Amino acid sequence: MIADGLYDKAAREVQQLVHMFEIKKKHNSHSRFSAGEFYAEAKISQWNKYSKTYDMFLRSVLDELIINPLWELVYLWNGVSYWSEPVLNSIKQQLICTIESQDEYKRPFALLLMGVIYRDRLKDVQQAHSYFNCVINEFRNDWTVPYAMYEIAFTYSVSPIERQDKKTLIIDWIKRAENYYVQTKYDPEWRLCMKMKCQLLLELFEE
Repeated sequence: MIADGLYDKAAREVQQLVHMFEIKKKHNSHSRFSAGEFYAEAKISQWNKYSKTYDMFLRSVLDELIINPLWELVYLWNGVSYWSEPVLNSIKQQLICTIESQDEYKRPFALLLMGVIYRDRLKDVQQAHSYFNCVINEFRNDWTVPYAMYEIAFTYSVSPIERQDKKTLIIDWIKRAENYYVQTKYDPEWRLCMKMKCQLLLELFEE
């Protein structure tokens, strides 16, 4: 429904998900949540915070402040590789327009997603690094910053360099992401979402 621009319906369904998570918490410990539920809850919580911070209806937040909520969820669930070529090309053109527009709310995620597209679909690691570094260098207080740090770590993990060099670089960038969460208001999100991603990546390089 979000992809079709039906933001009123999307807002109602988001609130239904919030209610569902609250019910589940009452009957299960938080650790029983699946990884997908962790991501969904963290992202929905962020959208609701935007609604309160900017005194906007959730429908307006989804429409005006988020480049495309569906794309964010696809990214968080590692679904970029499943987009068909026509869909990918269409999204890429929309991302380019967003990046060139200098929209301070939508541009960080546009850069992040473009980096993933260049790495995973276009196989251009150098350009992917450029997009990830733009997020880190141009923005300071946005949820995409530590994710860009993680993506740099992951990019090194699939790069053709020596294993020990990979491990050193990966650990360095994961520490940067962890430090970012410790020093900012996003610490809870680190515990619920990013920590799992980083741990899985590190386990690939354990002796």
